[in-house]
Formats: sequence, structure tokens, C-alpha cells
Amino acid sequence: PALADADLLGVACIEEALALRAAGATQPVLLLEGVFAPDELPLCAAENFEIAVHDPLHVEWLERAALATPLRAWLKLDSGMHRLGMAPGEFRATHARLLATGDAPIVEHTESDAYWGDGGDGSGQNMLGRILVEVRAARRRTESGRSQ
Repeated sequence: PALADADLLGVACIEEALALRAAGATQPVLLLEGVFAPDELPLCAAENFEIAVHDPLHVEWLERAALATPLRAWLKLDSGMHRLGMAPGEFRATHARLLATGDAPIVEHTESDAYWGDGGDGSGQNMLGRILVEVRAARRRTESGRSQ
């Protein structure tokens, strides 16, 4: 019952995410360790799995992937614990590369808010997601202006 109330589930790897799907979980699932091979990306997109990106190699895989549906990626910064995550010096360049991978929709997925979020079923207004799409576009314009 507790799993059914969660807006997002988090697991370490794709095998655990698939076990949640087999058990009937329908929510998005975040792979906290990301993917271990590029051939996992299409399955992640098809199953509504989200991935943590903690290595520039993952961005290369995303850049090359031909996915039928957009994949939500979470950029992970190493805040000093030296587990998974980008070094601070790599973070900005990796962020820029992720922005260049496409125009995936940004959705605040929550059942508890149909104005700022999607209402949990896509019927909400998703105002936060819309604002973030505008911020992403403005950021791209700003970055583009700096490179000229």
C-alpha cells in the first residue's frame, strides 16, 4: 500500500526497477546508480525509468541513443563524499551537453497538486514544468549568446 502512494520510486539498478514493474508498480522509477550500458537506455525510456547521470560517459550514451520517448535524467554532483557524481569541474560542461540532447518535456509529477503538477494522471496544468521548460529555453539562449 505504501508504494502505491509514492509519486516516484528509487532503486539502485535496472533489475530492481524491473522487479517493481513486475510487482505492479506504475510510478516513475529513478535508477540512482544510472545505467551500466547504453543498451539499457531504450528499456528505461519504455518503462518510464529515470536515470541518474554521474559520469560524462552517460551523456555520450544519451547523445547517441535513438529513443522512441524522452528519458528524464538527473545530473548528479559529487558534493564531497566521493561516491557517485560529477566532479564540480565537470558539472557545468556536462549540464550543457545534457541541455543539447533534446527537448524532453519537464513534468512535475505529483498527485497532490493539479496546478503546479500534473495531478498524478496528466490532467493537471503542470505549471512548474512549463516554467522550467521556459527557464531551460532561456538558459539555452543565454549560453548561445555567450558563445557568439
